[in-house]
Amino acid sequence: MKLCPKCGAVQSGYECPSATLPEKIAGYLSFAGTVATVIAVMILNAKGQSGFIIMLWALPLFALSAYAAFGLRVMWALNRVFLSIIVKNAYELEPSDLFLRTRRLAVYVLLIAGIITVFHMHAKIT
Repeated sequence: MKLCPKCGAVQSGYECPSATLPEKIAGYLSFAGTVATVIAVMILNAKGQSGFIIMLWALPLFALSAYAAFGLRVMWALNRVFLSIIVKNAYELEPSDLFLRTRRLAVYVLLIAGIITVFHMHAKIT
């Protein structure tokens, strides 16, 4: 095990567990999508149209994508707390490659699903 020079995380492999540049861009886009969704809902409500459906679907997708992009340390800390109930020395465990790869995949899948949802709802409203 060694410390990652980029993020300071303990790692045994060669892959840095912190967000890569494309993930950071996707995370910022997800955060921007969250803010844009809230603004769009406020504008629709001011015009007398219901923006509840957009908020119900798009807002959680964008928010989860941003969380998946930037919340690796939080996610892994929550997993360690859960694992500490089951496994001895859970705080010495490290995230697996599958965990890291599926988290990275989730960032992009949730972002694309949020964008599709917004465009689909926009087409229904106009």
